[in-house]
Amino acid sequence: MDQVLNNIRKMRPDMFIHGVINGAYGTTYFLTRFREVLFHCSAQFDLLDATVPRDSQERLLIERDIFGRAALNVIACEGADRVERPETYKQWQARNQRARLR
Repeated sequence: MDQVLNNIRKMRPDMFIHGVINGAYGTTYFLTRFREVLFHCSAQFDLLDATVPRDSQERLLIERDIFGRAALNVIACEGADRVERPETYKQWQARNQRARLR
């Protein structure tokens, strides 16, 4: 992650916008992870409800392959089995500062 941010800095962009999902998914405590993924997924499903019909094949793929896999990783996997460990906004902010990005 640091290498990517350093490469972006070397490109000298006029503007850098970094969108992150702020959540404590990386914590070791199950209840905290579960609560965070519940809040995140409920917001995502609200968005889908407003924009994509429930009987849409595309929606099924999004729900199963993207949201389902992400939720499974956060809730069910422990230790080395966890594929991703998302970071909080503060952690990303520190990384961006180290890379001298604003």
